[in-house]
Amino acid sequence: MEQEQRSLMLTGDFFKRIIITKDTPARKLKDAGYDTLFGHRVFVSNYMSESVPASKPVLFGDFSYFWIGDRGKRNIKH
Repeated sequence: MEQEQRSLMLTGDFFKRIIITKDTPARKLKDAGYDTLFGHRVFVSNYMSESVPASKPVLFGDFSYFWIGDRGKRNIKH
């Protein structure tokens, strides 16, 4: 997996928590001025669920092989 294709997908609430989190020398984890975290692109999704206590609100990988989209409601009429 090539490094430049890897990215992070986070829930909106988790992203809000991560941008204010600091490491030991008091540097913010989110790269200043960029939508990156640890050098990887960050995508925020408000559709990922954080409601389950043991759930992981982060996905990491190469999403170029996936089509991610909102398909909306489906109505079937007879």
